[in-house]
Amino acid sequence: MAPSLAESLKSVCPKAASTGLGNTVALDQGTRFLLDNSYYKQLEKNHGILQIDQELTYHSTTSRIVKSLAGRGSRFGSSFGQAMVKMGNIGVLTGSQGKICSQIN
Repeated sequence: MAPSLAESLKSVCPKAASTGLGNTVALDQGTRFLLDNSYYKQLEKNHGILQIDQELTYHSTTSRIVKSLAGRGSRFGSSFGQAMVKMGNIGVLTGSQGKICSQIN
């Protein structure tokens, strides 16, 4: 994580805790109320809030995807829509089909 982002988060989190709202921050520090490619632009700047997301920029395969989604003229909107349709078609397992384990942990 970029040192400047870490410092910013340190100043936000204690304030949130003192209000009783918990330590929360928006994952998208840019345009948190818009559905756009801002998050990927932040990852390119090492400003990912979640380490697992930031790791996407370090692997040769996924870094190309991040770069593409962060770029000017990005197809983020259509790519996001296609991904949501695919997820909607997965088919949720319910009842005994959806059972993960037969024992109580």
